[in-house]
Amino acid sequence: MILSGWALLVVLLAVMWALQMYLAYRQARAFMSEVRRLRGLGRTAIGVSSQSRIKRRVYVALAVGPDGRVVQAVKISGLTVWARPRMVDKLRGRPLDELTTDDGSELARAAAMAARSLREATPHDVSEVEEVNRSG
Repeated sequence: MILSGWALLVVLLAVMWALQMYLAYRQARAFMSEVRRLRGLGRTAIGVSSQSRIKRRVYVALAVGPDGRVVQAVKISGLTVWARPRMVDKLRGRPLDELTTDDGSELARAAAMAARSLREATPHDVSEVEEVNRSG
């Protein structure tokens, strides 16, 4: 059975869409694997630089120790599903208060969002998160 031109186009688009969804799934799993690793280092939050679907986004995950300084940071950025998580050494050791204002860069904007989230977390929120981390 030979498919007509339109049917072939629809099948090809469906296959390409399924491949893109699979690659996006793998990318998300890789980033969340890094986030789970960070959870073992301290309180963790994720920030994103842009809400736009068109512009490039940067996701940053911060792990903060009891002294309020960043223990480790991971980012993922790019327009394609080929982007992979990378360590951000220049954020390591910086206090949260220093990260809550951004300098206009995508990385700083995402780090500021994560830092604000960590600063605004109440002790009740922190204990819930720690309990979830221990159980899952």
